[in-house]
Amino acid sequence: MSYKYYVYYLIELKVSKTLILIIPVHFELYRLMVRSCKELGYEVKLIFLTDSAFKYKNRGQRIKSFICKNLLGDKNYKKRLIYDTVNKELQNSLLDIDQSIDFTLVIRPDLLSIDSIKLLKSKVKHIVAYQWDGLMRFPEVFKRIPYFDKFFVFDKSDSLKYKEQFNNLFYISNFYFPYPKQIGVNKSEKELIFIGSYLKNRMPSILNLIRVLQEQNIKSDIYLHCTDKKILDRYKDSGIKFLKKPLTYKQLLETENNYKAILDFDNSTIHQGVSFRVFEALYLKKKLITNNPLIKDYEFYNKANFFIWDDKNINEIVDFINQSYEDITPELVEKYSFEAWLRVVLDHEN
Repeated sequence: MSYKYYVYYLIELKVSKTLILIIPVHFELYRLMVRSCKELGYEVKLIFLTDSAFKYKNRGQRIKSFICKNLLGDKNYKKRLIYDTVNKELQNSLLDIDQSIDFTLVIRPDLLSIDSIKLLKSKVKHIVAYQWDGLMRFPEVFKRIPYFDKFFVFDKSDSLKYKEQFNNLFYISNFYFPYPKQIGVNKSEKELIFIGSYLKNRMPSILNLIRVLQEQNIKSDIYLHCTDKKILDRYKDSGIKFLKKPLTYKQLLETENNYKAILDFDNSTIHQGVSFRVFEALYLKKKLITNNPLIKDYEFYNKANFFIWDDKNINEIVDFINQSYEDITPELVEKYSFEAWLRVVLDHEN
């Protein structure tokens, strides 16, 4: 995620509760989050938004960035400049708030400076965070954990490993948004869909799976966001469809809803948690094919709906897809909704 991607919202609850939400604009997921908040009865007020590409303030900044990157070998200068600019803008916006705030929810708190977090703490009664990446992926986050009343992680192994060090650290899974409303519809002639970003470490698995799908005559669409011409040329005959611009999260859900099954890849080299795709499949009533064995730990796991593939059973995918989907009780599905997630994170009852 790029440091330039931020959106800040002030969310006012009808029950006279207020919340400052700080979240990356990554894939515009924040739009569905705000929409869901409105549907849940929240009044949403925009207070700060920078979702456009970073622009240098003047020619001097641009020249300095060029010198640092190309002459001094400092490839992180621009990233620091973006980081400092965004945090300064956030602090200025917070200083303009003259009302009492009940909650602050920060997603990806490693992207905030400690000064920004301290200012947030001075404005609110309760401040909580959610790190939807593994903690070691962005180790600067460890310096920020103590400043939060509650700090949630989606990687259960992080919770177990660091719980004694941080008594405010808690595990919580990802979630789904109740969108689109019309679900379980298979409009595409193709059966399997994967939408993601290009990651070098998972390309062997993707290529191997594409080969098997073709051999089994399983119609599939594999979409990867990538703009690197060398990579595009390398995989031009692979059957992968490359996207120059990533889909918004809303577009992603609408697309997945047209297929019978969703494909998922384990990112265990980065973290040990399950992705949003698991919960998207749960809500959309789609089968899920994944190489992440952690799916077995969830109470909604069902062999008829979730297939854990490896090199030994990969040829069994066609039988899995042809098997009927088995409905999961609405109460269990609801447990992993954004509404349920938000109630746990904010702990409305307290």
